[in-house]
Amino acid sequence: EPAPLAPPQCFVRLDLDSKRKVDEWFAGERRFVDDFVLVEKNSRKEAEEPGDETGVWLLAPIFDSETKTSSFIVLDGQDLSAGPVFEAQLSSHMPWGLHG
Repeated sequence: EPAPLAPPQCFVRLDLDSKRKVDEWFAGERRFVDDFVLVEKNSRKEAEEPGDETGVWLLAPIFDSETKTSSFIVLDGQDLSAGPVFEAQLSSHMPWGLHG
């Protein structure tokens, strides 16, 4: 039976050749991730090899349903599991799933 549907709570990097999960960051209980943007790092030298897709910053909003607060996080594409390298709390919450 499929798992119940719920808002996404993590970012995952998959190896499409092996179909295996290679990296993951879990936002936490009652914290929901939303649409993200990938920003290439300043220098391709920061990537492990030319064309390496991990040479990016992942920027995303997070909604904490427990505290009713929102923030933006920045994750290093080379090590999602290390968690945010930066998190900025917003002065007011942004509803999860807000598009506009």
